[in-house]
Amino acid sequence: YAKWTAQVSFDSQNATTASDPATKTVIYTAGTDTVDALPTAPQRTNYTFRGWWTATNGGGTEFSASTQVTGDVTVYAKWVSVVSFDGQGATTAADPSSRDVVKTGGTDTLGTLPTAPQKTGYSFGGWWTAVSGGGTQIDADTVVDGNVTYYAKWTARVSFDSQGATTAADPSSKDVIKTAGTDTLGTLPTAPQKSGYTFGGWWTETSGG
Repeated sequence: YAKWTAQVSFDSQNATTASDPATKTVIYTAGTDTVDALPTAPQRTNYTFRGWWTATNGGGTEFSASTQVTGDVTVYAKWVSVVSFDGQGATTAADPSSRDVVKTGGTDTLGTLPTAPQKTGYSFGGWWTAVSGGGTQIDADTVVDGNVTYYAKWTARVSFDSQGATTAADPSSKDVIKTAGTDTLGTLPTAPQKSGYTFGGWWTETSGG
């Protein structure tokens, strides 16, 4: 009797460390033609492996140890950039807090941003490449090339109530960037003016309280 075997080739798609083994043989046994187990997962610096697929870049369908094999076939490693969104002490985290961006070569963008996080007493100022609003701001069209973390920027707004001034303070409010323990105004607004009165500074309660 003829003995037929099918060979499954595992294309690691530019992995730093390829899968082991790179091929597996499946013996034809009338309807139960599967690999006994998948090879060890490949590794790629700064990317996350998301399984074997029947087409490149995570296309087609996922291939598992229980997938029926009907002939020689090549399956491909799916590599994704995992984008993590660090809420930086948010009261309510972004949703989702991380997402996959499939590596497709040159056009790997976020597509959409997660729902904005919330932090009591602060305004959300977008996602940035460094903590405390440092680096550059990212958006849905930002190209992602490898695993990366983006950070929420939080600002506190100080409002200056000029209490019936003839000429109000300028500006009447200022944003303070949250920088972990050194959150100051930097400068005060120009002093307000009120006919017949002398300005005595800014206080936390009305009438100098």
